[in-house]
Amino acid sequence: MGWNHDSRLTARGTPEKPIAFVSGARQEPGAWKGIFLYDHSGGSSLENVRIENAGRDDKAALEISGKDIHVKGLKVVASKNEAFKLSGSARVVEFDGNDFTQAGAHEVIGTFVLSSLGGIKPGTNKWPASSVLQVTEASADGD
Repeated sequence: MGWNHDSRLTARGTPEKPIAFVSGARQEPGAWKGIFLYDHSGGSSLENVRIENAGRDDKAALEISGKDIHVKGLKVVASKNEAFKLSGSARVVEFDGNDFTQAGAHEVIGTFVLSSLGGIKPGTNKWPASSVLQVTEASADGD
């Protein structure tokens, strides 16, 4: 979403009834690609959302390169690769209350870019005990 033209994804569930993004057929890690919020997806919001069995060998279950993104109450379950990856010019203005404890066995649970760190609310996200968070610096061209 947001590859060539401005677009916005707004998915707002409730804690009692989260919106579930799952495969319709296979119930295994990597059953579907995942959610991608590209450069032109600014203002998108995922709140009380569950992403299950997503990701590929080279793709996270949730990939963000857009700006002004809200991610709150996200739960990633059984991802084939990282649970999330923020890259390029990504900027999250809200990243809290998320649960990655069942995201899968990948060593790196997620990747942030420096510009996105301001949206992380300390102490509200849940991580697997042995997980690694990676922080990168975006290149000059946003890649």
